[in-house]
Parts: sequence; structure tokens; C-alpha cells
Amino acid sequence: MYVLLYNPKSKNNKSFKIVTKLRTYFKKNDILCDFKNILLINDYEQFIKSLENEHKIIIIGGDGTFSNFMRNIKDIEFENKIYLYPAGTGNDFIKNFKTPHNIEMFNKVEKLRKLKADLPNVKMNGKEHHFINGIGIGFDGEVASKVNASRLKNTFSYLTMSIKTVFNYECYDMEAIIDGEVIHFKNVWLSSIQNGQYFGGGMKICPAALLDDNLLDVCIIHSLSKIKFLVLLPTVFSGNHLKYKDFVYYRQAKDIKLKLNQKKTGQLDGDLFNLTSEIHVHLKNKFFNLF
Repeated sequence: MYVLLYNPKSKNNKSFKIVTKLRTYFKKNDILCDFKNILLINDYEQFIKSLENEHKIIIIGGDGTFSNFMRNIKDIEFENKIYLYPAGTGNDFIKNFKTPHNIEMFNKVEKLRKLKADLPNVKMNGKEHHFINGIGIGFDGEVASKVNASRLKNTFSYLTMSIKTVFNYECYDMEAIIDGEVIHFKNVWLSSIQNGQYFGGGMKICPAALLDDNLLDVCIIHSLSKIKFLVLLPTVFSGNHLKYKDFVYYRQAKDIKLKLNQKKTGQLDGDLFNLTSEIHVHLKNKFFNLF
């Protein structure tokens, strides 16, 4: 039996259309299923215990929905398989699997349950967080804020808001401590720390990132005028921005501390977090085979 957890607020509140599509599919194929609104789950441990081991969990939503689910079940032991059906705005996490977004492809991502014990740890504003795909501070946080407030939420709106944000964005200076090495950056546009390759609805910010390589990928774009940043921005969709080594710092690491000279908005798996000037991201020294 499948237990489908849907987020009614995903994909501009259009996830009900996807739920209807899935209901039709399961009914047509005589597959037992149960649909639950994930926003109504108050006790995740109780929810997990209510399932039989053979029940399969399908998350219907975007990066934020799946990220929130994984954080809530992180310390709960269970045997149920977890699947993700992309129904969000950006769906950046699922792009790491290079698999078609259709109902029949659930088996391609069934090992997602293994991620829950290995989520990167983030400390900021005195609190601890975890993410599945990535965290960014600076330009992408401000763009995410504007996209979330807009009526349309898609890749085109992200690109449009990015261009608008360039002209009133204030860069920051930053000290980065990456695996113990201290590096100073001037006029930073964005600092992205990724477990996956994509952010912003398909922008390949960290092309070398792998979910199961036990490394985080760091990309810092800095020392660019507004015009040059505008020229660079489209290259992020293909990952070609890494060619511009004078302006794009890229490396892999396990422990990253960022100290900004001013507070900036950021995003964690596409969800906004409060203004902060310091974050510490750490990945456990633990290998696992995702695929």
C-alpha cells in the first residue's frame, strides 16, 4: 500500500491537480493508496508508527516539503521506503537523479530514506538546521524572497526577479573558513553550499556535486560589477560559470564557516531564513551508498 503525503500549498497551490492525477492512476491500476495532507501531521513519530513496514511513503511536493519531512523523521527508525513525486516550483533536488518526472519512475528514487541520517548540519542565529539540497546566503536569498511574494513561481519568474534584484543589490565582504583554511572575499554576490547540483529552478550552481560523495560543494561569486554579474548569470544554468575563476570560487569540503560584514537574507532548500551574518555548515564523516 502507498501512503501519499501531499502539500496543498506546493506549486502555487496547484498540487490538487497532481493529487487528482495520481488518484486516477492508482485507481485505474487497482493499487491501494491513502492520501494525507502533510501539513496536518503534528506528530511524525506517531505517524510513522501507525504504518506497516510494507507501506510505502510518497511525498508529493517540492524541495521545501521534502526537506521538512526529512528533518522531522531524521531521528526516527523505520523500514518504510520513501519516494518523492516532484510537485513544487523549482524541484531542484529531484533533478540530481536525472529521471523522468512521472508516476512509473518511483523505483529510481526509493533509496531516499538513507539520506535522513546524513543531512548536512547548519548552525545560524543560535539554532541548528538541516538541509537535503543546499543553502545559500545573499543574492539567491533575496531573489527567493521576491519570487515567493510573486503570483507566478517558476524558472522564468526566478530569472526575471534575478535581473531586477541585480540593480538594487548590495554586495557584502566575507571571511570564509573552509576545512580550516581562512579566505577573504570582497563584493560577494552569493555564497552557496550544496549537497545537490541545482538551485533556483534548474540553475546548475554546483555542477560537480553528488548526493552520496560525502562532500559539500561551495560556490562563491564575488568581485563583479552589476553588468558583469548580469553577463555571468545565464551561464549558471549550464554550469559554465566555473570557467570564470577570477570571480567564481569553487571547491568541495566538509566544514564551512561564513562570516559576513552585514546581515543578509538566505534560503535553505528554497525556504527563506531570517537575516544572518554568520553560518556554519558541517557534514558528518559518514559514507553511505544512495544508489
